[in-house]
Formats: sequence, structure tokens, C-alpha cells
Amino acid sequence: MKRRSIVTICILLVMCFSVFSNVALASEIQNIKDDSIIEPNIMLPRDKTVVVTYGSVEEVEDTYYYREYSENDEGWWTGTLNLTNIQVLSDKRCRATYEGKIYFSY
Repeated sequence: MKRRSIVTICILLVMCFSVFSNVALASEIQNIKDDSIIEPNIMLPRDKTVVVTYGSVEEVEDTYYYREYSENDEGWWTGTLNLTNIQVLSDKRCRATYEGKIYFSY
């Protein structure tokens, strides 16, 4: 009789532990779902202005391909910028200003 009681108590304990562990697991999964934030993969283009110094006016191109790596975004911002201004400097060099949009890619 004593052995049968011990076996019954052990079985009841195992059942209680399995029920309580499932309840704890279910509440943990619910907490993970509530805390998750889904971020979109699409990033809007950014306006970019770049100033480049050339040795002469003849070297200035109408467009300028720009590329930069962003540590924060973990990817590249690239785009072709258009010439908007040329400033001639005193020593025949010139400063060209390019403007346009750059786009993000991984």
C-alpha cells in the first residue's frame, strides 16, 4: 500500500509540473509576441548635396555618382547627383555642387 501511494504522488507531481511549465511557456511566448516590433524594409530616399573640387572647368561632369556606407543602417546609400552650380576659384580650379536623391540598398 505504501508503495502505491508513493507512485501515485509521484505521478501527480509530474502532472502538476508539466501543466505549470506549459502555462509558463505560453505566457513567455505571449510576451515575446507583444514586445516584437516589425520594421519595414523600405527606407525613403534622402536628399544629398556634394561639393567636389576640380583642377579645371573642363573636368566637371554633368552628373556625379555618389556612394556612402552607413554603419547605423548597415547598408549603402547611392545615387546619381546632378550638377547645380560651378564656382571658379582664383587658381583656375573650380568647385562643383551636385544635388539629388540617394537610395538605400543592403
